[in-house]
Amino acid sequence: ANGRAIKAARPRSGVHGIDRAPEALAEAEKHLDAVRAVDLDGDLPALEATYDVITCGDVLEHLIDPWSVLRWLADHLAPDGCVVASIPNVRYYKVLRDLVFRGRFTYRDSGILDATHLRFFTLREMQALFARAGLAVVEHRPVLGGSNALMKAMDAVSFGSLEGLRAKQYVLVGRRT
Repeated sequence: ANGRAIKAARPRSGVHGIDRAPEALAEAEKHLDAVRAVDLDGDLPALEATYDVITCGDVLEHLIDPWSVLRWLADHLAPDGCVVASIPNVRYYKVLRDLVFRGRFTYRDSGILDATHLRFFTLREMQALFARAGLAVVEHRPVLGGSNALMKAMDAVSFGSLEGLRAKQYVLVGRRT
């Protein structure tokens, strides 16, 4: 769906996709310029091209070794290219509330504690992940939750320092260092 949206917005661009699921690849073949079966937890192949933008939408937290995968992706960037990744934030206040006050770190079918997540990150850990891959985070944006008045007031009083508690995830843009 992400690749299809990019292709619709920029029809002349070459949009490629990788996945390990045959059904996802079959659907992607209908909309993208090229698709390839790749298991990101397996041996990473050489890619024939370099890319202006590589997106990882809620991917890295599912991997055994996201550090190596992100490095592999960075190695396939064009000189001015960037990686855009969305990554859940384990520092989100509802996760911490349940852990600190209820003693729960309960996996779920979706969300930050999705049962298929193998890795958990705070913003600092996301930035370290990018740095280890040779990428400098040039921009990050929170996807905020907790829009109630108390959270907004606490955010205002703390001059935004509680953003990390309100961010369900972050979208980061990284460029080679």
